[in-house]
Amino acid sequence: MDEIKNNKTYVEYKAQKELEEERSVAPVEQVELSKGERFIKSLAHFWLYNKWKVLIGLIIVIAVVSSVYMFIKNNTKKSFSVVLVNSQVMDGFDEDIEQFDEIVKEKGLYDSNFKTEVRDSYRHFLKTDDLNIVDENVSGSMQRLSYEFMEDLVDVLIVNTKCADDYNGSNGLMPIDELLSEEELAKIPEEYRYYNNDKLIGIRIEASQILQEHLIYREGDEYLIVVSSFSSRKEINHEFVMYLIEH
Repeated sequence: MDEIKNNKTYVEYKAQKELEEERSVAPVEQVELSKGERFIKSLAHFWLYNKWKVLIGLIIVIAVVSSVYMFIKNNTKKSFSVVLVNSQVMDGFDEDIEQFDEIVKEKGLYDSNFKTEVRDSYRHFLKTDDLNIVDENVSGSMQRLSYEFMEDLVDVLIVNTKCADDYNGSNGLMPIDELLSEEELAKIPEEYRYYNNDKLIGIRIEASQILQEHLIYREGDEYLIVVSSFSSRKEINHEFVMYLIEH
């Protein structure tokens, strides 16, 4: 009798349990929505208790990436860059540059991979009588050159006096008397020196036989040898300027 009663109780209990489970089962859409809610709540909970860990981790990653970038930038060997603005060089200039490269290697100023890069694709002003007019077509060239100044991708420039005055107004040019010694400056006649607000910022190309022979530029313009103040290759800048005025 007790066994029958126990069996009945078990059957009733099982039936009741199945009924409760059926009632607790929500529609599929409701289940999916609940999962989404649970995910959002879990995410919010994680952020609440771990946000500082996440932020500190991000800061560390950014710092490491930045350090690696600066290390690569500072240790990447670059070519020595000579930029010609509104001018070009004729055939034969390459031979003079190759001779300069050999001098740099012989003096141990750079390793055997040293190579001077000469670029003459830059334009600044309209080819008109009014050099104060800026050509919209060359604005991209001007922006590119400004970027390369700041990124230490420009060393020595050959430019006309108007461009030199503009670059110097932005503190972009190194004073020549900070690059050359008094003895070296004495080799440059006064008429070949170019000043801006009493600051010696350039050497006229007439001081260089190489440039007089190979440089093509607009007739009537005065052209200068100037040095970027952002350049980190001061020794090679010095060597190149002296090479130009002694040859």
